[in-house]
Amino acid sequence: MLPSVSSVNIHYLLANDTVDDIIWDVVQSKLENLGQMLDGHENTLEVSVSQPRSSPSKQRTIDSFMKRCNNVDNPEHQPNLKHPRN
Repeated sequence: MLPSVSSVNIHYLLANDTVDDIIWDVVQSKLENLGQMLDGHENTLEVSVSQPRSSPSKQRTIDSFMKRCNNVDNPEHQPNLKHPRN
C-alpha cells in the first residue's frame, strides 16, 4: 500500500440502535490515538445528521427482509417459488 500524498475523505453510514453505535466509538478512539502518534494533533470525527428519505413504494424494506429471514424454518411462510423447466 502506497502512502497517500493528498487528503482522503472517508464517509461512514451509521444507523441508530445497531452495532454501529459500538463501532463508531472504536473508530473515534482509533482516530484520536493515531492522530496523536502521527502528527501530535487529536482530530475528531464529525457526524452530519440527515433526514431519512422515504424509499420508493416498490422497494422492499429491511423489515420485510428480516421477516423473511426469520420465517426460513417455517414452511407456511415460504415464498411460492417457480421451478425451472427440466
